[in-house]
Amino acid sequence: MKGRMSRPRLLTLPTAALAALLLAACGGSSDDVDSGIPSASAPAAEAVTATTEVEGVEAPAGEGEAAEASAPAGGADELPEGPKLPDVSVKDLAGGSLSVADIKSEKPVLVWFYAPHCPYCNEEAPKVEAFAKANADKLTVVGLGTQDSEQEAKDFVAEHGLKTPRMLYDESFASWQQLGIRSQPGAMMFDSDGVSRYTWVGAFDEQQALEVAKRLT
Repeated sequence: MKGRMSRPRLLTLPTAALAALLLAACGGSSDDVDSGIPSASAPAAEAVTATTEVEGVEAPAGEGEAAEASAPAGGADELPEGPKLPDVSVKDLAGGSLSVADIKSEKPVLVWFYAPHCPYCNEEAPKVEAFAKANADKLTVVGLGTQDSEQEAKDFVAEHGLKTPRMLYDESFASWQQLGIRSQPGAMMFDSDGVSRYTWVGAFDEQQALEVAKRLT
């Protein structure tokens, strides 16, 4: 398989743009290198997903594949800093709500971006569960979903037996917008300060993720 509590201002997508996101295919192709993610988040070699612009929102298009690049050599200081975990209120699918900013921890946090309708997310979900369970001592895995509905997100969690990752749902899409996420699946690794240090567009590479987490520890 080669993310202070306050009430946020919700960002509203144009109806046509939201419809396009709901209907669009997931992921992308390694033939087109255009992540749509701020360049500070990760080296360009990691971004392998093509995106399509729809009324100001780049919607996913094509088939998702894992990034081929290895994590850059060196220490944590050589991993570029990207956006921070946003102060956006989201639903915890196990109950309650919280700010995305509050998921940071002493261990590195891998945020996995999913949408319940996405076939590639459905394919990757059991692998995410297995990875999170096997490496719980090394990093924390959090799923951050949007699109579809909260009930569909809960059904997605139940269908795939997602018990180890903390599964969240953002009906506003605001957290994805603030992090520059425009397609799914994808992932970001965050350090203990809640700053993104590495980005995958498409399925994340397990060994690569462990290498990055080790450098951030």
